[in-house]
Amino acid sequence: MKVFYDTEFIEDGNTIDLISIGVVAEDGRELYLINNECDWERANDWVKEHVISKLTPRPENFVSREEIKARLLRFLGYHTQREWYEEQHGRPLALDFFEAHGIDPSQLAPPREKLELWGYYSAYDHVVLCQLFGPMIDLPKGMPMYTRDIKQWCVALGDPKLPEQGKGEHNALADARWNRQAWEFLRDFQAGPPRSSPSPEEADERPRHVIFKYSLSHGPGQVLELPQGATPVHVDVQGDTLQLWVRQPQCPEGGTTPRTFRVVATGQPFPATAHHIGTCQQGPYVWHVVELTDVTVVYEDGVMTDWYRS
Repeated sequence: MKVFYDTEFIEDGNTIDLISIGVVAEDGRELYLINNECDWERANDWVKEHVISKLTPRPENFVSREEIKARLLRFLGYHTQREWYEEQHGRPLALDFFEAHGIDPSQLAPPREKLELWGYYSAYDHVVLCQLFGPMIDLPKGMPMYTRDIKQWCVALGDPKLPEQGKGEHNALADARWNRQAWEFLRDFQAGPPRSSPSPEEADERPRHVIFKYSLSHGPGQVLELPQGATPVHVDVQGDTLQLWVRQPQCPEGGTTPRTFRVVATGQPFPATAHHIGTCQQGPYVWHVVELTDVTVVYEDGVMTDWYRS
């Protein structure tokens, strides 16, 4: 998940003190918090005029550093081990469950989506963000140890003129919103002008793909006859049956190819040459589907009768 953020701070060459932080997530959520422990009297005249004068403290966003840290972690998708396991099981779990598995239910679990931090001239922003958690070794698992810089990306693309920000500059939330706007501008700039859409006649002539479903069974292996060019894309349980979804040509050419798949449980060995297709959960069990690439299929009168490992 991409996260666009900006901070305002007081720095004297030795220390950096957070004033405020604004965060905009890729999915549109926003967070704006002001540090009520910051000594604004330490600010120079420029910061007082251009930053502090634009602060909008309210009871819900004028909070301590500890509260800023907690709310930022929640915003970024961090959750406790208790929350993660209860969500997986679909019900509350007693402490006995965590003790039996040697799990600290209060320990933080990282976000499900990998975080990608973006800022503008973000060197100091990254430091003041990380210092919410103490030294670098105390950063929560999953928190990036660097911020991707929009200005560096802009220079790498030839330094095109970025969109004007207008009002709100040096307000952390307004700046974070602009960071997202600038990132979107550079994304489109890098992609170049949009290509013209094909005519209906051209579109009809292009090859098309479909996705079909194949049921899988447990055992030493299962051979599926798949069209050439087929690609397994997803594994999941539907009803009580493990299913494999495969992307393949709508009008295959060249016949089919026998491909062998095996369903293995967590901790169960499988050939090192096998290719992992996907993993899914079925009740208390977690299944992993691999494709065996070193097998030979035996046919008699055009019918598959056996297979063995090459």
